[in-house]
Amino acid sequence: MVHYFHMNTSADGIPQRRSLVAQTIKVIKAGIDKNFWHEWLPGERVLSEAMQVSRTTLRRAIRALEEEGVLRAAHPFGTRIVAEGTRPARREGKTFSVGLLVPVPLVELRPKVAVAIDELRELLGERGYRLRLFHSGHYFTSGAFTRLERLVTSNPHDCWVLLRAQEKTKQWFHDRGVPAVVLGTCVRAARLPFVDLDYRRICRHATTQLIKLGHERIVLLIGESTRGGDIASIEGFQEALAGRKNNTGKGRAIRVHFSYEAMHSLLKRLFARTLRPTALLLPDPYYYLLAMTYLRDMGLRIPRDVSLLCRSDDIFLEYITPRPTRYLFDSSAFSRSLFDLIIRTINKERNVAGKSVLIMPRFEPGATIGPPGGKQWPRSEKTKGIAL
Repeated sequence: MVHYFHMNTSADGIPQRRSLVAQTIKVIKAGIDKNFWHEWLPGERVLSEAMQVSRTTLRRAIRALEEEGVLRAAHPFGTRIVAEGTRPARREGKTFSVGLLVPVPLVELRPKVAVAIDELRELLGERGYRLRLFHSGHYFTSGAFTRLERLVTSNPHDCWVLLRAQEKTKQWFHDRGVPAVVLGTCVRAARLPFVDLDYRRICRHATTQLIKLGHERIVLLIGESTRGGDIASIEGFQEALAGRKNNTGKGRAIRVHFSYEAMHSLLKRLFARTLRPTALLLPDPYYYLLAMTYLRDMGLRIPRDVSLLCRSDDIFLEYITPRPTRYLFDSSAFSRSLFDLIIRTINKERNVAGKSVLIMPRFEPGATIGPPGGKQWPRSEKTKGIAL
């Protein structure tokens, strides 16, 4: 389990090399006094990395604090803070903070998402709030409710932001009454406020553009997740197909695990047949890159042989030729909307529960879609494997 916390990295934040155990004891006590942790210490790995000491040194320091009555081992849950007297009797003022819970480190998120979070940090800072990042897949697995309970208890925040969270995680925050805002879409009973792109409208609009160009065999590739945005994408795709005047031909939404091997295997099957797709609608720039490079290696021309359209955008797509057809969103507008919902949640406004903010990005025509110009295939021929 990994989560970040902010500590002073000056002389009182990292133990000095003289008498490491004593210095580590001093730093832990200072962290408790400054309310870096509440009720529980973080795990050994997190603490040892933050303090830049070995686990052996850390364990000796914790053992000494247990003997002093400051800490108490509570196996298998961790180390509980039990000496309230080591903290100041009353803190001057209140420390305002917002916790960001995400299954992966920030560097593994898409660049535009990371930019939006950085902009959110600045907006919160102007209002006097700290944004603290907690990342670990352990909080998003089945049976993670005990970990979540311990997390929110030992790290009280004015509001939590949930990113890439499954519905059961959102439901837990809702049922517990923990103030939270979702960066994503809520689709079930968890009535948490959320901000997301309007994927339903995006995919409905994208599919309509391809239909207008004459495409009849359109494939939407989508991830295997149950995230609300992906479900909304399929709904928008199906609505556009159902509403077209010429009902010949078919479209298909195919779920695929995002990996080099899985994508190449699927594309190989799709384009090895006679009745192959004339257009692909791809969920994000990484799917787009895999599909584009594979099709080019096959000798297919974009968009003459196959059109490509990306549901979202990222910075590096600016440097790809032909210029990708995609949907551009303003990260600043995204972070401002998220900030607004956070403040309204903290202020406990009555109409904020279940509030949704869906942002429709700008369509960038690009140069990767056009009328189907390759071989025309007989409509009566049956396909094998994955039906379109």
